[in-house]
Amino acid sequence: NWPRTIEETILEADTAIETGDPRSGYTSYGIAVSLSPDDSMLWTKLSRAALATPPKENEVFVLQQAATSAALNAYLTSRTNNERADALVALAQALDKRGEGRPAINAYKTALELRPDKAVEAAYKDIKSRKGFRVTDHSVDTAAETPRVCVQFSESLAEADHASFMLIDDAAPKSVSKEDQQLCADGLEYGKRYKVTIRQGLPSVVDEVIESPVTLSVFVRDRDPYVRFNGEAYVLPGTARRGIPVTSVNLASADLTLY
Repeated sequence: NWPRTIEETILEADTAIETGDPRSGYTSYGIAVSLSPDDSMLWTKLSRAALATPPKENEVFVLQQAATSAALNAYLTSRTNNERADALVALAQALDKRGEGRPAINAYKTALELRPDKAVEAAYKDIKSRKGFRVTDHSVDTAAETPRVCVQFSESLAEADHASFMLIDDAAPKSVSKEDQQLCADGLEYGKRYKVTIRQGLPSVVDEVIESPVTLSVFVRDRDPYVRFNGEAYVLPGTARRGIPVTSVNLASADLTLY
């Protein structure tokens, strides 16, 4: 038997949340927003309750979607900066839960622009470290005559003097090239270990930069073994040397079939 007044419904929902029963709170807030659909704070509370509810089987997506939708409704019905900030924080939390890192970062950022808050700022810094513009991986190309190292990023790189943002053993590399979401440096040597540093300030297309230097320890293994002929066609001479040159790298022997 649900209370018939919205005040009683909100009180029941608030009590459920305070006593550690987010599922009951989620249900009661759902009734409350149906009675007062223009109340931004109720939508925000509904979003938070949905996110706090431990999901049963097959409920994960439903609750995450409910939290996102309620937060959007909270923003759409907001009338003050405080209400908008609360709605955006709830939206950021819901998006983060769904794995939508970039829009969650943007929601936190906008919330902080509307209303500075230390707890929100801490959450913003946390998600930026996890899902913001960052180094994600690196690779070494050992197929070419001269090896190169490439550092991969979570976002595409903005136009800049990229050579100034990369160091090899604390010195500028011979050559640096940008390839969408990675920076590559040429001129390395096989069988050596290098310290690769991405310097602070490297910009991305999402208006974020690398906020602190990132240092990677990179080992360039021996060149990939291969064997090849020095050309595509030969006419063997009738006298003197009658061989076809074969070039190999890091290979002691090879199986050869003649037709």
